[in-house]
Amino acid sequence: MTPVRRLGVVLVTGLALVAGTGSIPANGGATAPATTALVAESADDDVSSYAGAVGPQTSKRAVLDYWTPERMAAARPIEEVLGLLPEVDASVEPAGAVPAARGRVPVPKTAGKLFFTTNQGGAVCSAATVKSRRGNQVITAGHCVNSGPGGQGWFDNFLFVPKYHKRRAPYGKWAYSRVWAFNGWINDGKFRYDQAVIQFQKRNGRKLARVTGANRVKLGANQRQRGVRIWGWPAEGPRYNGQVAKRCDGPTKRRGRTQDAIMRCPMTGGASGGPWLLKKGRKKNTGIIWAVTSRRTIGSRPKLLLAAPLPRATKRLIH
Repeated sequence: MTPVRRLGVVLVTGLALVAGTGSIPANGGATAPATTALVAESADDDVSSYAGAVGPQTSKRAVLDYWTPERMAAARPIEEVLGLLPEVDASVEPAGAVPAARGRVPVPKTAGKLFFTTNQGGAVCSAATVKSRRGNQVITAGHCVNSGPGGQGWFDNFLFVPKYHKRRAPYGKWAYSRVWAFNGWINDGKFRYDQAVIQFQKRNGRKLARVTGANRVKLGANQRQRGVRIWGWPAEGPRYNGQVAKRCDGPTKRRGRTQDAIMRCPMTGGASGGPWLLKKGRKKNTGIIWAVTSRRTIGSRPKLLLAAPLPRATKRLIH
């Protein structure tokens, strides 16, 4: 958690700039599947990847077996797992902001809850499917897959549950096979590159996109948008418990001279990585993702979510 003084706001992200994690096994000492990291030191918009070291089917079985109902229930927002403490900021309400959305809107089956493990225990974020050649990929925040500089590095045992609702998985549980993230996040913790893509294995012979559908992406979008819809699974109380999806609707603005877009939204930890959908092209289950939740303000009125628009290099993450 890093105060950004020139913005007058304290920004909270899952793991950014946090000191190295301990060696406590995830979820009470359970053994996680073996993995290997493939990392290349290079430009910020270059990409590094991480994958299981064992065969695809073995890895799939190990991940699915690992995430018992008890472990899923015990997984906490990445902010809580790493012990980030709230601070007070001095942010102001963006012009034209509107309250969080009200009324009933069906949760898209392309969005879901993301489970994974860290050295400090099980953690959760949000994610959404994207159109790709492989048809098995979701986009999320970079800090939901890698701690950034000075921390643990890559996380593990990624499990995606589309349209997760009160411990139910109406479209199944999907085990990962590979992760991609920007070196700008991994090596330097730059929020402009706080995005990642995870590939999942087939389930019952079917690809994820064939089961849920997939969203398109808009790269290099302007921070100012109207009619944006954000989905996420916030899990920090007392208002949220991570069991149901939440949404916020409204306009976004650019935050000062930064790369960030901001929107009024009270979602808390667990919402990181959730999709920001444009009004144009939005349907019941699919839409156009132009950003993913990166961080939020603490102590401000109103609460704000922040995200950098997907950089053009995001095409290097999607395979």
